[in-house]
Amino acid sequence: MTVAEQMKGVFAVVVAVKKLDEAIASYKKLGFEFLNRTPREAWGLEAAQFRVGGGSIIELLCPVAQDKPVAQAVQKFLDKNGEGVYEVAIEVGDIDEVNRHVKEGGVRIVQEPHSLPSNPAVKAMWISPKSTHGIFLEFIKH
Repeated sequence: MTVAEQMKGVFAVVVAVKKLDEAIASYKKLGFEFLNRTPREAWGLEAAQFRVGGGSIIELLCPVAQDKPVAQAVQKFLDKNGEGVYEVAIEVGDIDEVNRHVKEGGVRIVQEPHSLPSNPAVKAMWISPKSTHGIFLEFIKH
C-alpha cells in the first residue's frame, strides 16, 4: 500500500484561539455540534471539539500555561498570526510507514510517532510548519 493510500482523510482542523469561551460560543452559533471541552494539562492547553461531519472535527486550542513548550508554541503562533488555523490532522492507516516515508523525503519532523497522553491508544506525529508552508501537520492513527 502506498503512503497516499494510508491517508484516510482529514481528522481535524485545529484553530488556535485567544479566548476559548468566546470561540466556543461562536462555533455553537454557527451550528456545529459541541462534543467536549478538555484540559490538555501536559501541554498547557485547553481544547474544545465540534463535530463537522464525515468523522471530522474542528478543535479549538487555547494556551493556558505558559510554562509548557506546546502552549508557548501556540502562543507564539497567536502573537505572530492572530487566531486561525494552526494545524491539520490527517488520519492514517499505518503511522510507522508514513513516518518512514517522510523521513526518507527529508521532511522536518517535530515529534516522532508516540501515544497521546490524553489517549494512549492513539498514536500521532507532527511535521514542522517549515516543511508544510506554514501549518503544523499531524498524522494520527486511532
